[in-house]
Amino acid sequence: MNKKSRTIALGGILGALCVISLYAAVYSPVSRLAFYSLSSLFASFMVIESGIKGGWLFYAATSALAFLIIPDRVSLIPYLVFFGNYGVVKHYIESIGLLLPEVLLKGICVSVYGVVIYFLYTKVFDISFESKIPIYGLLALLIGVFYIYDFVYTKIIAYYTRRFKSY
Repeated sequence: MNKKSRTIALGGILGALCVISLYAAVYSPVSRLAFYSLSSLFASFMVIESGIKGGWLFYAATSALAFLIIPDRVSLIPYLVFFGNYGVVKHYIESIGLLLPEVLLKGICVSVYGVVIYFLYTKVFDISFESKIPIYGLLALLIGVFYIYDFVYTKIIAYYTRRFKSY
């Protein structure tokens, strides 16, 4: 099988897995964050296999497909804003090659994504959000949890590269 056909087939399989994990994230009563996190890995696999252009194309295709298939479109916001494109954004940030700027840029990105998601839910879709923790405390918690997520994400990507990457 030639490389182009293999990449298209892999994109279709990963796209299906991504949409299935998004469906589970939207409709599962538990572990929603885990399913959103799982859905974010597939774009990174496409970046590894077909390059950055393939990653962006995968993100666009899975976003459109999920938007067409999953009726609860508001629940797709975390994927559309953050999880879907994080694999591609992570590739750009980590191409810098310096740890401190990478860590700072990732923190800034997740903060901006968090604010955008909060704004969309509360202002655009008028979904109430109540918490005993102040919003800045929630943002700090988000950043802390994100760094753990990013660490695990990096380990999974390294494993995939060692074990499955095509040559």
